[in-house]
Amino acid sequence: MTAVQGKNEKAQMSSGPQAVRTQRPNYFVAVQVSHVPEACTAIKRVQSTLLENEPDLKQAIVDVESAHITLGVFHSGSESTIESAKEALRAAVQENALRQTVISLAGISTFRNEVLYIDVADGEGKENLSHMAFSVREQLEKRGVVESAAKMLAFVPHVTIAKTSKMKWTRKRGRTKIPTSAYEACVGVDDEGGVVVPMVEIQLCAMSNRAEGHYYSVEETVPLISD
Repeated sequence: MTAVQGKNEKAQMSSGPQAVRTQRPNYFVAVQVSHVPEACTAIKRVQSTLLENEPDLKQAIVDVESAHITLGVFHSGSESTIESAKEALRAAVQENALRQTVISLAGISTFRNEVLYIDVADGEGKENLSHMAFSVREQLEKRGVVESAAKMLAFVPHVTIAKTSKMKWTRKRGRTKIPTSAYEACVGVDDEGGVVVPMVEIQLCAMSNRAEGHYYSVEETVPLISD
């Protein structure tokens, strides 16, 4: 993910007779995954398999040190919006009694063969994670940081391994796709037993200025409630 603040890039969506302008996100709320060594090992294993089958996807590989699960995204051009987002995270934890939990990473999937990711296995941990994402989005909406949570896309918790949007492309060639054969070669490579990831906090992160080999800049960390 890259920041667009200061670049005046806007996406335009039409709804009825008038067009509504929206700015691309430059901040996100996340649960970090890269601090779990077993998760990093699983990600690297899948990435290696992907490149063995399709070397041209090297530019699509996501830095393992940035591994996370996104709970929500938004655009901010002011300090007041950032402060409102911080308040939203704290309120989400306290008002909804969001507790520490454990998730399991298992299985490989894609979004339209453009994003390759590790799934979050079904179970109580995934349900807690989904509740967490909805609570955060709801609080962000209350403070005017994001639009109606009901209008957002369905939450699909995942850890991105590779995405073709990182690759250079031309209008003639179009967007690169991850070949189905390369994707299928990665299935089952991550870890058949699943990788356990404890969730003890949520973070507000900036998309910009992330150094290679490092995690994102964390603007706020809110601990989840311990039992």
